[in-house]
Amino acid sequence: MQFYLVFLVFLQSICYVVSLCAQNAQGTTGNCLCMQGYYGNNAEVGGSCIQCPSGTNTAEPSNSTNGNTNSLVNISVCNQCSLNFYMITAASTSQPIASAQCAACPTGSGTQTPSITPTDVSFCSACVPNYYMTVTAFSPIPGVKPYPAICMPCPANSSCPKQTQIGTLVNCICFDSNALPFTTIQITCTCQSGYSGNVTNVKGGPSGCTRCPQGMFSIGGTPCQNCPPGSQILNDLSGCSCYDNSEGTVPWTFNNNSCQCSAGYYGDPSKAVSVGTTGSCTPCPKGYTSITGVARDQNDCFLNGTTFKAIIKFYVALSVYTLVLL
Repeated sequence: MQFYLVFLVFLQSICYVVSLCAQNAQGTTGNCLCMQGYYGNNAEVGGSCIQCPSGTNTAEPSNSTNGNTNSLVNISVCNQCSLNFYMITAASTSQPIASAQCAACPTGSGTQTPSITPTDVSFCSACVPNYYMTVTAFSPIPGVKPYPAICMPCPANSSCPKQTQIGTLVNCICFDSNALPFTTIQITCTCQSGYSGNVTNVKGGPSGCTRCPQGMFSIGGTPCQNCPPGSQILNDLSGCSCYDNSEGTVPWTFNNNSCQCSAGYYGDPSKAVSVGTTGSCTPCPKGYTSITGVARDQNDCFLNGTTFKAIIKFYVALSVYTLVLL
């Protein structure tokens, strides 16, 4: 029993050592080093590892004289700048001892490698993930200040990997697999034509765009709709095309979703049943005109110059007269 208790105490002591080694340190007990970005004089039992100032870093963990884990170590081993920081001043190993001074790259820009020597903001020559590059970084020349890469954020619900060359919006990819790809015109994540709904806002998440039933169209995720009489659906499911597109007809638009005659014509292109139909709309007699989509026969045309108020009165009277006859 006594042996068993001694054995438990031994195991607990080993766990204590290992847990200390794991805190801000790496390696096995007996050969434990402070992690990169930390420095200390003893990473073993009772020792500690101190984190470098924000933006600074150390070389790979080492217990050499100039390493980050030894009895002579001090803050000067924080002599590098982390990714996406550039070095303003090098670390100082003599009084006053100091770490490197590092500045964060401007929003969206970053570095391609850690900074190990003093430089300037032009070292920020890359764009961090989810930003695309529009202008490359510029190193200083006499009379001209340096500047970093100019980086633009990807639109909402999209992303791109780290960029090291000039790109465009097309470098960004929408999270939703059923979204329209970006172009110079398409600058937001929206569902493809023929899909309704809202794109997902989670990378790798399920699509929020639902395919419309056969024969129905949708633009930008709007509710699915049927094409109006006298028309057919477009191949890309983005809308419809009236069978009759001859003179006097109004081209199909998403806003009205109908096939009708222009002002000054009468007729009914919604009755067309095949592609290439012509003559569905006829010009009103000379001196007469009509309202777009209202005039179905010649009697619906009215004299030019008639006020809109008079036209309304006419149609109200006509409606009342029709109801009386019924």
